[in-house]
Amino acid sequence: MQAPVDLRGRLHHPGAAAQHVQAAELERGQLAWPQPRVGGEADQRGVPRVDGLGQVLSIERIVPPPAVADRLQVPADTASVLRRENVFWADDDPVQRVTTYVPWEIAEGTGLLAEEVGHPYGIHGIFEDRGYVMTRIREEVSARMPRPDERRDLRLPPGVPVLDVLHTSLDQRGEPYELTRFVMRADLTGLLYDVPVE
Repeated sequence: MQAPVDLRGRLHHPGAAAQHVQAAELERGQLAWPQPRVGGEADQRGVPRVDGLGQVLSIERIVPPPAVADRLQVPADTASVLRRENVFWADDDPVQRVTTYVPWEIAEGTGLLAEEVGHPYGIHGIFEDRGYVMTRIREEVSARMPRPDERRDLRLPPGVPVLDVLHTSLDQRGEPYELTRFVMRADLTGLLYDVPVE
């Protein structure tokens, strides 16, 4: 397990979609999740924002859970995806667990297999180099009580729920090529969506 990457004093980007797009930059230590906590500077809504730390938990090729296989349109009975798991911190608080799934045919032989992806534009630079340009996203947002592993990784006090954001990236052909689950402490997190309507 890699030691946390210090992201304090770096650039902020609000919103789950923007956070996702820059997940690789976080892993490389170039950007910071805008995670709220008690104290610190507040945004225009009064939600405090601070910098964070990122820690890689695992990177491995796996047989995907059925819901992942269905959303990525990959086989559910073979090791058809790469899974990257991270925890992101705000000061001393782990506030977000991020699990990214990528079809193995896209991930194989790339920097996605390393703790530091090594591309100047992060994981999305790797996707674009392989011909997958994000043109649409789908996000499913729910609130629930945490599973035991999430409670442990996020150091949740009893009774604290999580926000569960399931993000799917779709390419220029409308095909899914990446799925990320953001599990966020509901007591230390806010979501902001600012999306044009066409």
